Amino acid sequence: PLWIAQDSTLHNHPSIYFDGNDLLTTYGNPALYAQPNAFFVITKIIQDINYSTIFSGKNTTYRNQMNLQSPIIGLYAGKVLVPNKWSHNNLYHLYYAYFNTTSSFYICLNDTLVKGNAGDFSMQMASLGGIGGTGRYYLNGFIPELIAYNKSLSSIENYHINNYISDKYFPPVDLGKDTSLIYKQDSILSKNLSIYQSCIWSTGDTTPQITLKRGIYWVKVKDYFGRESIDTIMIGESYLEPLLKNNPYIFCSKDTLQIFYQELCQKENIPYYSNYFHCLSIR
Repeated sequence: PLWIAQDSTLHNHPSIYFDGNDLLTTYGNPALYAQPNAFFVITKIIQDINYSTIFSGKNTTYRNQMNLQSPIIGLYAGKVLVPNKWSHNNLYHLYYAYFNTTSSFYICLNDTLVKGNAGDFSMQMASLGGIGGTGRYYLNGFIPELIAYNKSLSSIENYHINNYISDKYFPPVDLGKDTSLIYKQDSILSKNLSIYQSCIWSTGDTTPQITLKRGIYWVKVKDYFGRESIDTIMIGESYLEPLLKNNPYIFCSKDTLQIFYQELCQKENIPYYSNYFHCLSIR
């Protein structure tokens, strides 16, 4: 497989690329793990080639396998049709596969698809990108991360693992701390949200990067794993900074500074508020 050091779609995290040919990477384990098994995997399918196998636990007769061919998903024993929004569309998705014979299921975008019987085969190895020796079930796409457990997971464990993976690649949106812009200057604040699948601003804009001036703004984003997050920022106006810039001083330890706020504001012809005062402590 080809090692991708930085994938811009994944916030510049690394990934492994499989070209759809007889290409896979295998990790063996002397232990034989019986079901239940649980897997979290991030993948992006570029092109369907038969049943693109994301991973397989096949070693002779042992196999816990997850494959995907739009609009069909399989957990080894049988295939099922899936909703259109599960189609890969050349985007990264986070999948959760649970193998436990007749209780096996699949989760993507917070939707549960009961798969039924995935067979009673156990797990003894992990082959990423295909099934060795079959000559056809190979992945044409990317796998940046695979996490495997040889046990059943509680809902709390599932929740924390999903959040860990999602936050790693697509952290909740953060516009930063509230800030102030200098009075009478055309300063702006720009945020680049191109790592998210979509966003909408309180202004109605849906572009990943906009110009923000003074006021209160919020933005809501959706990442490629289907999670939504929202953040708000207040951009105010600073009147003191230009006063000090226009009247440079050198302050030393234990100096005393008096600011004649009203007089300075009148001199600079900027608004002032009689119930405001400024304190400066020099240590």
